[in-house]
Amino acid sequence: MQYKSIEDEYLVLSESPKGFLYNRSRSTEYNILQEQLLNRYPDASECIITSSGMQSISATIYGIFIHHNFEPFNLVYSNELYCDTPRLFKFFSESYKNVKLHEVGVTENGKIVDLFQKKLNKQNNILFFESCSNPNGNVFDFSILDRIKNLSNLLYVVIDNTWLSDVIFNPLTIKCVDFVVLSTTKYYSAGMCIGGAVLGRNKPVMKSVHEWMRINGHHVSPHNCEITSHGLRSIDQRILSSSDTTKSVIEFLFKHKDVHGVSHPSLNSHSTNHLAKKYFKQDIIPSTFTFKVKGSRKDVLRILSTCKILEHKTSFGARMSRTDPWPVETKDGFTIVRLSIGYEDTSERIIEGLNEILKRLSL
Repeated sequence: MQYKSIEDEYLVLSESPKGFLYNRSRSTEYNILQEQLLNRYPDASECIITSSGMQSISATIYGIFIHHNFEPFNLVYSNELYCDTPRLFKFFSESYKNVKLHEVGVTENGKIVDLFQKKLNKQNNILFFESCSNPNGNVFDFSILDRIKNLSNLLYVVIDNTWLSDVIFNPLTIKCVDFVVLSTTKYYSAGMCIGGAVLGRNKPVMKSVHEWMRINGHHVSPHNCEITSHGLRSIDQRILSSSDTTKSVIEFLFKHKDVHGVSHPSLNSHSTNHLAKKYFKQDIIPSTFTFKVKGSRKDVLRILSTCKILEHKTSFGARMSRTDPWPVETKDGFTIVRLSIGYEDTSERIIEGLNEILKRLSL
């Protein structure tokens, strides 16, 4: 095969005012996406695009460690996170003996402060939370950050904002938040490609993040950057649309006789509803949540995987609604199901799909 122009090899080389760029670490498409995300998170001074959401977390933590020459750190994290995040933290603690892990309840402010007072006082600490937890939608109370920062020698606050996106909430508007990490796979790319990003205001640490990425040869495809950049043009509309649809679906589930609980921070019954009202923008709500049904995990999975209307796939932020293939069985004979509302879906079609599921569960 013979190349006819630069367009034929745009995944490897791209043009810039200074000549051709070798696209391993950066590309024209990377730079465009970087600028778009900085415009959406104006409190950030730096943005680094990563190949996935998990890489954004890993790179940020490594950046902190490198900047401090791998001094001892406590890594404090929420008990409700995307499943691979605690696995990454366990890898850190097993690989680096100076890293100590502490898991805390996302809603247990008193216990978090107590941990910092009694065990982590005047030490180097990292606090990692999701702004709204996966899957039950618990909103973190950012008001405690000032206090635990004063109790620490150093405190870095890293917030995963994948669940909400900046359309609903920007954690960097909170002064004690240092970094936001994202899986752009979900809402930012409209579920069309794998990707991630780190946004931060601590320039020295962000420099270490960038160096770690560059030296290790980490690559983000210009094609994926282009897809995500295109998705960003419609993210506000998609989030608003799915938010409105979610409200109708929640109302249906909340009233259904075969649904034994709905966990969404927009509901007055949710333990962090007051925080959602405090932090969320313009009555916009997240479009992924859980509901509880009677039955074993095995029976519920069998029905979810064979129903015809709603998709049964992992991830969220996609075009059509889907149930997640990892429901959780409780000790009292119920199963918790995660539902993600699609941005092009309708409440009528989703409710039809839920009726199909609930009818079969009741037989």
